[in-house]
Amino acid sequence: RSDAFAEDFFARYIDGRDIVDYEALFRLAGIAVQEVNPTDASLDVNVFGRGLRVARMTRYGSSLYEAGINKGDLIVSVEGQQVVSPGDLQRLMQDKRPGDRLVVEFRRDGTLRQTTIEADADRRIRLVAFEVLGEPVSSAQRLFRQSWLGSQQ
Repeated sequence: RSDAFAEDFFARYIDGRDIVDYEALFRLAGIAVQEVNPTDASLDVNVFGRGLRVARMTRYGSSLYEAGINKGDLIVSVEGQQVVSPGDLQRLMQDKRPGDRLVVEFRRDGTLRQTTIEADADRRIRLVAFEVLGEPVSSAQRLFRQSWLGSQQ
């Protein structure tokens, strides 16, 4: 049975594009998944180095993905304002909302390009134990959590 589960999991979530239902999985351990700031706007991007170079493949279905911006591209400006650090981008996004249309300039292979995207909702999450939320935890959830996390709790 575990081989079938693993094969299905890899086919759907690793090789495929299905999205894991993290809420259901963490619920098995008595842990809730909460959005941190779902009404905040985001470009949903991971960056590295000097400037805002996209560090990894953009998330499938995100605005950057739909615009063709991807790993290795350098985001130069948003709404005509130069961005050279994550802090610059964060300040610029403070007054934006998910769905706002933004003009983004980026550099790929030395060529400056421009596109218009819609800001994504902030997708950051936090994990909170049911006990902290005042929710009951079943013995099955405690057992699952103990076998999963062991001494790391």
